[in-house]
This record gives sequence, C-alpha cells and structure tokens, in this order.
Amino acid sequence: MTYAAQPDDPTLPVFRLMWANLVLRFALFLTEPRDALLRAAKEITAALEDGALTPLPVHSFSLDDVGVAHEAVEKGLLGKAVLDLR
Repeated sequence: MTYAAQPDDPTLPVFRLMWANLVLRFALFLTEPRDALLRAAKEITAALEDGALTPLPVHSFSLDDVGVAHEAVEKGLLGKAVLDLR
C-alpha cells in the first residue's frame, strides 16, 4: 500500500512485478462513502484479529533520533516509523 506517494507518477518495475506474480490494486478512499469506509475498517480489524492479515511492524524513534527515522524511511523501512514525543 502506498499513501501520498512521491513522485506524482512513479515508475514501476513491471517485469519484476510480473515475474513475482504480484498484483497491484489502487483505490482512492477520499471518494468512498463513510459507511463503506466504516465497513472496510471493521473487516480489516476482524482479519487482523483472526490472523488472516499481519500488521506492519512499528519502529519507534525518540524525538532526538528524528534524523535516523527519516533516513530509515528513505531507505525503505518496512513498517511504520513512529516518533515517540515523550
């Protein structure tokens, strides 16, 4: 999944994706009705609870390590980078 991807029109490695038999699906959630979004959130939550989906790992960084966090994201960190403001 990507969110607010940069650049606006990224180049995709089509052959590599085909070779791995991957499928890309895109959705613009801003245009979906609220009830559809709530239903999707409930279904995703149920899939996570049942183990059908695996959540992304969370990588926590202190505010002093904001530069390290930024570099990790730029290098393709798998998961979510979170700044701990405590």
